[in-house]
Amino acid sequence: MGWSVLSLAQIEVADALRDSLSRTTDPRQKVDILNALAESCLNYDLDSSLANAARAKTLGLANNYYAGVAHANKWLGKGNSAKGLYSKALGQFMDALTFFKKQNDTLQMAEVYKNLGNIYLTNDNHREGKRYYDMAMALYDGVSNTRGQIAILNNIGTMYLRLGDADSALHYLNQARLANLEIKNDDGLSYNYTNMGFAYALKNDYNKAIEYYRNSYDLAVANNNRESVAAALLNIGDGYMNLGDYEKAEDYVRQGLAIANQDGYKFSTYIGYYTLGEINEKKGTYKESVKWYKEAQKLHDEMHSSETLMALMDVQTRQLEEAQAREIERINAINAERIQSAKLKNLLYLSTAIFALIVLLGLTYFYMKRHKATLKIAMQNKEINEQKEKIEAQSKKIKQVNSTLRERNKKLRELNEEKNYMMSVVAHDLKSPLNQINGLASVIKLDEDRLTDTQKECLDNIAVASGRLSEMINKILDSRNFDRNQDSVKIEPIDIDKMATDVLNDFSATAGKKNITLHKNAKNGAKVMADKHYLRQVFDNLVSNAIKFSPEGTNIELNITHDGDKILAEVKDEGPGITPEDKEKLFTEYAVLSAKPTGGETSTGLGLAIVKNYVEKMGGEIWCESEPGQGASFKVKLDPA
Repeated sequence: MGWSVLSLAQIEVADALRDSLSRTTDPRQKVDILNALAESCLNYDLDSSLANAARAKTLGLANNYYAGVAHANKWLGKGNSAKGLYSKALGQFMDALTFFKKQNDTLQMAEVYKNLGNIYLTNDNHREGKRYYDMAMALYDGVSNTRGQIAILNNIGTMYLRLGDADSALHYLNQARLANLEIKNDDGLSYNYTNMGFAYALKNDYNKAIEYYRNSYDLAVANNNRESVAAALLNIGDGYMNLGDYEKAEDYVRQGLAIANQDGYKFSTYIGYYTLGEINEKKGTYKESVKWYKEAQKLHDEMHSSETLMALMDVQTRQLEEAQAREIERINAINAERIQSAKLKNLLYLSTAIFALIVLLGLTYFYMKRHKATLKIAMQNKEINEQKEKIEAQSKKIKQVNSTLRERNKKLRELNEEKNYMMSVVAHDLKSPLNQINGLASVIKLDEDRLTDTQKECLDNIAVASGRLSEMINKILDSRNFDRNQDSVKIEPIDIDKMATDVLNDFSATAGKKNITLHKNAKNGAKVMADKHYLRQVFDNLVSNAIKFSPEGTNIELNITHDGDKILAEVKDEGPGITPEDKEKLFTEYAVLSAKPTGGETSTGLGLAIVKNYVEKMGGEIWCESEPGQGASFKVKLDPA
């Protein structure tokens, strides 16, 4: 999946705003333009958005332009919330809310309440999150703001997802989806598709979930919303992980992490680290899994620090204080009316006492909440310390396991070297008696006229068997000698077209026995930089394998083409193909594959391992493209001469 550049409309809007900023001398107009810039680049350049909002706030304060300061605080809150800096965001949202309340700006109040609900929901306080969503929805309803109503429906669906209730979540999310489609709100639809994907993932329908994540990705790319693009890539990776396709899952997660890390989206980065931990755990690579889990835990602790918890408590406290202030104003208004009558002085005293009692109860409530928050933080710190102790114990155990593995690997290397030496000795010693067998068979065959048909057949079988054994011995010796003769490679210009012709001519008789047709497609005189002996061994092995595993009456192609600034050689057959499981061990020594030779030929499992070594020694690449039942294509890429 690719990443789109900014749309022409976005560029024109940003350029127009910057042009206006450079032309105006009015400080208040500058503040408004800076806020507009902060809004315009919020979804694709978070750092620029925060920088513009900070400039707007500073300039607004310097010129006593508090409406501009309030809007700047709103954009700062949204930006820091996206970065996972919740304590900062909460303070900025509350400062904005105070001003919007004084101005009775219903729409902006609803926007702030919605964002406060998002932060509480992210920090797993569903009750407070739902309360703020209800407050925002009531205000949106009052001004008939459709987009705001849709956003709240989507967020309530998200809340039910966090509670594990997929069906209730889908009820709200479908309402939001239909409304977004009706008003063509692509940005809202992108978030909605993400949550629809979460709901189906919760129901274990991962294919459906991936379908919605891809829809979200397409819309996010079209709208240049980098935060949504990163989230969509991470979600697609999570879907493939649950389907068992770990390679594809890790690829998508790493793409999402690259954007999240670059732009500072901490929550997305945390999700990416945690998902990589899950992928590696499922793959059985536990050391890698622990590494990513540690990174995720560190980021989680950073986002859910005691500072954030205290900020959440401060918001609730400020709301309580505002409620108390409103009650005080109401009581004072009543008192102002009644104090005009001397007969009601006693009632005034009573009201004052009630007011004092309310203040006392409010202060008591405040200190109880503070105390409760302190206890909660202490419990969380204790839990964090316990988790750290567990991680340290796991790290110690991993170190012990690694030490044991290193010792075992050392012993295995020693045994492998001893095994290689013994195999080389045995293979070399077998050549002499094998040559004697071939010699004796040849001597007996000189007197062919006196031999019976059975004896002739036995001699032919001896020749075939000894030939197979000789081939196996040569491959074992080639495999063993490769490491010892690494410096013997001689890179020079080679006519690869001519070599391809020679190889096919040499194998024409062998292919003819199985009625296999050999084809060559090459540009005359094509040359590569290679070792002549190694390149011939590569072609011999690949063509020999293609003949071995191809059914009778099929075709084998040896194609030589240009691939960019490289020469590409391809040996393509119409055999049974190679399974994904076999691909993983294709170029390893003594690999036992599920496919079998079609004419009773033998296979040592060394040929492709030798080929890979030769190709890499010549500075090239080799790989296989194949699907079961669709034949196999072995491709070698080399430098041109």
